[in-house]
Amino acid sequence: MLSFFVAWLISYGIEKVIVHYAISESLKNSLFYERTGILLNPWNIYIKPSPQLKLNFFNVNNEDRAKDKAPYRIAIISRIGIGDILSTMKINQAATNLGWESIILGMPSYTGMPDIQLISILKLFNPDFVLSISEQYIPKKYPCYLLATQPPCDARLYWSQCLPSYKGVISGYDRNSTKELATFLKDHQLSSKIIQGFHAAPLQDFETPIAFNKLFFCGSNWDKKRNEFYINLYKNLDQAGYFSVYGPENSWRSLNLKSYQGFAPFDAKKFIDIMHNHGIVLVLHSDHHLKTNTPSARVFEAASSQSIIICDNMPLVKDLFNDSILYIETENATSEEIFNQIDTHMKWIQDHPQEAHAKAARSHALHVEKFSAEQQLLRLAQLHEDVMRLQQKAS
Repeated sequence: MLSFFVAWLISYGIEKVIVHYAISESLKNSLFYERTGILLNPWNIYIKPSPQLKLNFFNVNNEDRAKDKAPYRIAIISRIGIGDILSTMKINQAATNLGWESIILGMPSYTGMPDIQLISILKLFNPDFVLSISEQYIPKKYPCYLLATQPPCDARLYWSQCLPSYKGVISGYDRNSTKELATFLKDHQLSSKIIQGFHAAPLQDFETPIAFNKLFFCGSNWDKKRNEFYINLYKNLDQAGYFSVYGPENSWRSLNLKSYQGFAPFDAKKFIDIMHNHGIVLVLHSDHHLKTNTPSARVFEAASSQSIIICDNMPLVKDLFNDSILYIETENATSEEIFNQIDTHMKWIQDHPQEAHAKAARSHALHVEKFSAEQQLLRLAQLHEDVMRLQQKAS
């Protein structure tokens, strides 16, 4: 009996058995799957195929790919975390919009090497290339590109540990940090290429025109600035009557805000739909984001939703969106002063709807033309083709 099982295992393929087991264990957690579409399993790796793969990607061979004529097949690697997962879901949606085949694979943030399950899934999926937003992923067989959207505290140590393994970097850094990155690559004789990119949002159609109904805010308040310093700001906004706040209950329960709306739908399209239905989005960056001059995903999501944006004054955001955003000064300002700035903007929006619509339209147009996840993937595909051509010439 044992010899028969071993013979079957070899003939069927160990990788397929691993993937089948991962999926069967994942489906047991049906509540989380129904809510997010993400499959969890005992290895803490999540799996989310694009719709056309239907969970049976390990049966797709090269002949099937030729028939389907999907331009690219990509694997998206991420840490496990709410923000990271949502970002990969947006990239996954953009890939689907482009007609690409894609799959999300998440790995625990504490591991420095992909385990056998992750390797097995990649081997069976056989992507053209891998896009990673987890610097802990060490690419092996497949060309891999790193989405680096926030400069680390010790940049050169961080880059020396992860960049030698990557064919290219999508940099969400500002001009100075990107220049420093390019210098590092040159000094270390690394061939990795750089293009600009961010935690972008996919293109999306909306059933209703934009209306300025309420002020949307979403966050988990993981940093001291937003968790402690802004408490009175949240309370003042709560009393203003136009505020709606979303996020994990443990981040907001103690404040007892009547404007708290619960956890936003864990779905890239529905999340942006909620912003669109509010019409006005407040973006408050963490202290680290502000100090490193790196915008979070929220400003790009807000632009994609056609909403008018109220955002803290960050130089890179101003460079990207110019005057299409209403800015507030938060550095060295009290919570009361920040609230007064937001309240002034809210009154201006209500009193000047045509000008407000014009600003929202400009930021949305910039999203469509430059910052959508689809545009970012197309630039990445071009980078990948350039890298492959250079590699062929070298060989």
